[in-house]
Amino acid sequence: MSRLVTNARRLVSLSSLQIHESRELDDFLHALHPFAELQIIGDFGRTIPPAIFDQHGPMLRRLSLLRLGKVFKPYIHEPASFVCSSKDIKEFMAHCPVLEELTILVSRSQGNSDEQAIYHELGSHPCLQKIHLTLECSVDVRGDATFEDAFEQ
Repeated sequence: MSRLVTNARRLVSLSSLQIHESRELDDFLHALHPFAELQIIGDFGRTIPPAIFDQHGPMLRRLSLLRLGKVFKPYIHEPASFVCSSKDIKEFMAHCPVLEELTILVSRSQGNSDEQAIYHELGSHPCLQKIHLTLECSVDVRGDATFEDAFEQ
């Protein structure tokens, strides 16, 4: 077991945490006592670290999942690290019953059924009071010479 995970068990009076990504993120989160507030910043993959739900979900009042900012190049489509789907939102709502504030990245898809389901799920959570959404509005325009030429000038 790493030193990071071992030392995490000593942080018994800590009530909130802001953490930048780590290769051992899930192990570290499992080693900590449950938090009321958790902010994870970084490129932590395309799935929610299970420990957020398993270890912290029942106590979480504030959760923020933010990715690091990247240089914006609108003509190059780079998939986001973690974009919440309606399935992810359902997991938040099921595992985090007292969640009051949520900050996440959501894919803007011109109102398709998944995007509508996200907003419906968020609106139906009884404790959720504040929602901070960053909309992922990337459009894949690779191969569109007209669009790429406009940015080269």
